[in-house]
Amino acid sequence: RISDSYGIEVTESLVEIDKGGRLIRAIAGLEAILAPPEESFTDPKTGQTYPTPPTIVTQKDRTERDNLPLCIDWGNYSARWLARFNLGLHHILTSLMKGDEVTADDSTLLKMTEIAIHCAAHVKAILGFTIPLDCKPIWLLATLVEQLGLKLTFRKQGKRGQQVKLFSLSKLELEFALQVIAHRETKRNQKENRTYYAPQTPTVYSVNPNQQPVSIPPLDAIGNSHCQGEDTTEFESPPTDRITLLHCVEILRSGISRGVDAIKSILKRWQSDLRWETVLELETIAANELRKLESAVPEFYALLNEDVLPMEGG
Repeated sequence: RISDSYGIEVTESLVEIDKGGRLIRAIAGLEAILAPPEESFTDPKTGQTYPTPPTIVTQKDRTERDNLPLCIDWGNYSARWLARFNLGLHHILTSLMKGDEVTADDSTLLKMTEIAIHCAAHVKAILGFTIPLDCKPIWLLATLVEQLGLKLTFRKQGKRGQQVKLFSLSKLELEFALQVIAHRETKRNQKENRTYYAPQTPTVYSVNPNQQPVSIPPLDAIGNSHCQGEDTTEFESPPTDRITLLHCVEILRSGISRGVDAIKSILKRWQSDLRWETVLELETIAANELRKLESAVPEFYALLNEDVLPMEGG
């Protein structure tokens, strides 16, 4: 998992800074906020213009909604992107990524701090940290960039007694993050190329190119309101998004400590393919936990089969 996520050789130091997937999730958040809005729309009643998150963000949300039936398991990446964007972090980071420096009295930072204090409850709920009443601009910026796998550094300028601190992004963390983002872009491009060329080589997979999937009305239009129909033609499911998979692993790990019933309750939310993908990822991340699970629940692998443990609502 670590090698695939970062695209470099796995070392003890990399495992340590990865912190069980936290760093790669942070860098994914950085990649997201650096991406410009996909588009914007204007509310005809208020005249206000609202940005829409980029595709790499909305696609992760869509993947989780398709694979994780319970909303409590969703990451809500679009909400995080929008919160950071509305704070002005996209424009500030775009400048800092170019090597620019900021001071504590920078007008953009002061505006960001004002918004954060005014929307403190939303920041707490969406981004997970508390905004103090006397929030300092540099503290806020440092907290936000640390959530994205980066760090601030500074140098002093001016005469003694009149020195001003100039803040910028630490090059070590920035260069590493850019390397990982480039790897992630390469993986996405390769996946898109495979998707593009696969339909042009149907004989390799013995698929009739003229075969059209048969669609029927959705069985539960309310629960699947984004679906217009259901394809009954069987095709191999695409691999689960990496961030979603890591999230599923953490959900399963949380259930292990609560016993067999909790594990079954979690597995029943997922299709068989996602169950197996999650278990294989758990083997990579925490093989010792999987061994304990095998001992505690001898029939565990049978539960990965939907014939043995059907999906809820299936």
